[in-house]
This record gives sequence, structure tokens and C-alpha cells, in this order.
Amino acid sequence: FEALAKEIGPDENGRHRTPEEIADGFLKIAVENMANAIKKISVERGHDVTHYALSCFGGAGGQHACQIADRLGMQKVHI
Repeated sequence: FEALAKEIGPDENGRHRTPEEIADGFLKIAVENMANAIKKISVERGHDVTHYALSCFGGAGGQHACQIADRLGMQKVHI
């Protein structure tokens, strides 16, 4: 992420992003993409996911589950 931060360069205010900020940006994009995928198969079909528990699995499931649930307005996560 250090090399990527250098390649990206400064933001609109001339401030250089740290490698940690770049990594955090990647995580935010991943969470948004996963939340949008859930919306596409549930919310857009009329299901209110706020009444369900988000079920997660896999190596990175726990890393993202709480943020995805927050993004969707869900209160419970099943790991």
C-alpha cells in the first residue's frame, strides 16, 4: 500500500495519503460492494433486511460482517 500511496499522489488538498488510509479505502469499497450485492438480491425485491440477521462465513467474513450489517441497517450478525 506504500507504493500505491506514492503512485496515487496527493489528494485535492495536496495532502499525501498514508498506506493505512489507502488500505482503509479498499476495505470501504469492499464493504460497499458486498452491501450493494445484498441489496440487489433482497431489498430491491421488497425484503426488509433490517429484520434479519446477516450470516457470514469464510476467512474474511468476520472482517467485514459488522460493517456490512451497519451499512444495511441490520442489528444482528451470525458468524
